[in-house]
Amino acid sequence: MQRSAVAFFTAPLAVPLLMLPWLLSGHLAVGWILTAMVIAALLSYAGTLALGMPVYFFLGARGLTAFWIAGIAGYVIGAIMWLVFSVLFPLSLDQGFAGVQFAVTDLRSLKGVLWPGGVLGAIVGMLFWVIARPDRQPS
Repeated sequence: MQRSAVAFFTAPLAVPLLMLPWLLSGHLAVGWILTAMVIAALLSYAGTLALGMPVYFFLGARGLTAFWIAGIAGYVIGAIMWLVFSVLFPLSLDQGFAGVQFAVTDLRSLKGVLWPGGVLGAIVGMLFWVIARPDRQPS
């Protein structure tokens, strides 16, 4: 159980850390980079808490603890959280329903669900598995 707790606290940090090179390549002001990193961390931890923990306990109770399952679950959770961000961001900019509608219907916007959203989620899921090693825990 202790390894799982460490994994829940550390694995989501992969998202802001992996986004950092991309953010730095955009020649953004330091304040915007920090803001993006904080938002990425908050959404990563929110996804881990709201979706990752229930999925972890659900799959663990059924003995589904393989590495590839962690990657697929992480991919799905990452994609969902990217979609959540795509909806919340226009709302935070006071764009209302029109902004949300654009975010969920524009193909360029929806590509983010697959890349980088899903891929970052898969990395978090696999990193969680490597740290927690749920396949080695006693039943």
